[in-house]
Amino acid sequence: MADMPPPLPSFAATPLEPVDPLIAALAGPAVVAPIDPAATDDRADSVVAPPPLRPSSAVAVSAESAADAVAMPIDDVLITIDHDKLPPAVAALVDPLGQIPPGVQFFEKRITPRDMVVAGLWAAGLGFLGLICIVFGAIEIIHPTGPVTVSSGANWWPLAFGFTCGIAAWVMGASIPTQFRARAAQLAGQQTRIGIFVTDNLLIEGTESAFTLIPRPAFVSIEGRTLRYTLKGQPKSLRLPGEIVGNTPEAAAHAVMQWASLPVA
Repeated sequence: MADMPPPLPSFAATPLEPVDPLIAALAGPAVVAPIDPAATDDRADSVVAPPPLRPSSAVAVSAESAADAVAMPIDDVLITIDHDKLPPAVAALVDPLGQIPPGVQFFEKRITPRDMVVAGLWAAGLGFLGLICIVFGAIEIIHPTGPVTVSSGANWWPLAFGFTCGIAAWVMGASIPTQFRARAAQLAGQQTRIGIFVTDNLLIEGTESAFTLIPRPAFVSIEGRTLRYTLKGQPKSLRLPGEIVGNTPEAAAHAVMQWASLPVA
């Protein structure tokens, strides 16, 4: 039998003694301290979860829902022909390039040739009446038919009424090209912003030449297509569209009645 190699020496019984206390501590058995769940949660919250980022004002404004902004009530009825005088959320809502936010119902008025003919007749009639009043008022001021005293002064009301009729005629006449373009857009399948908007607390009418914003406290009643409201305590009214794209006038009236029956926020 071949000679067997001598067995390797065993160091199990004679462990090496570390010369450095740090090495001795590392070489010793690991001591695990008990874990406190509360402390662990605190450390997790303080280390793992970063503090929430505060968005800038521009981001916060852009993240706001357009429907919520439109739903904010206004103090009184607003009637204007100036787009710049509309609240920002309403201006964005009536923009044909924008999107109608969820929660807002829109009933688009269908523009017909009859609408353009009626606008033309109104413009011609008001223009003729205004011209007659302006001429009569000017003659009355230059050559008064009666005595003019210091207390009475000159009779200016025919002239003022004539200018008012002239402005109304200009507004009606200016709406005809807008109606023509809106009808062309509707025939092409595009959506206009002419019609009735029903939001949470605000009813908006967009016509070819003006905008009417009615908060729910100003609403009075609706009879057929006639909607009655108050403006600074005075009774006013408007007519709902007679023809609506993809819907019926009855549906628009029903939506307005549902809107009016809701509690005021």
